[in-house]
Amino acid sequence: MIFNLQKYVWIFCFLYFGITNHALKSLHPFYFGWLDMFIQGNRAHIVMKFFVNDLESCLRKYHPDVDILHDEYEKLHPVLNTYVKTKFFVLYDLNKQAELSPVSYKSDGEVFLIFLGARFDAEPKSLKIRCSMLFDGIPSQTNIVKIHYQQKNQTFFLNYTEPEKSVILN
Repeated sequence: MIFNLQKYVWIFCFLYFGITNHALKSLHPFYFGWLDMFIQGNRAHIVMKFFVNDLESCLRKYHPDVDILHDEYEKLHPVLNTYVKTKFFVLYDLNKQAELSPVSYKSDGEVFLIFLGARFDAEPKSLKIRCSMLFDGIPSQTNIVKIHYQQKNQTFFLNYTEPEKSVILN
């Protein structure tokens, strides 16, 4: 029996973060981001999703005048590219660092999507992923990572106290 794990992850996040005390302390009841990594051979396509206001508040710690919905590409791109590449990295096969492409992005007004690619020397057998995006401004942030590899998926959670995870690809 095949079922859609992503649907259950969203339900879990809603219930977990909606029931805990986060709702009493924040503008919205939960803080989470989603990262999908699609691996094919020696390349990966990565899509990150964050709430616009959460990402912007973290970027403003370093660039107080940033406005991610209205800034021109020439102003926002270097800020976002630097932030992503300092908060996200992928090691593969124990100690090799994946080469990350420059980011591209788009927003629908509520959710901000960040796209980037990764290149490996060869098809990876294991990964170590660190995604500490938004942890610097929102310690209760949880990033959900889903790896798509050879028609199999692995999903895990990263947070302020555990910002990285190692996985075996099989």
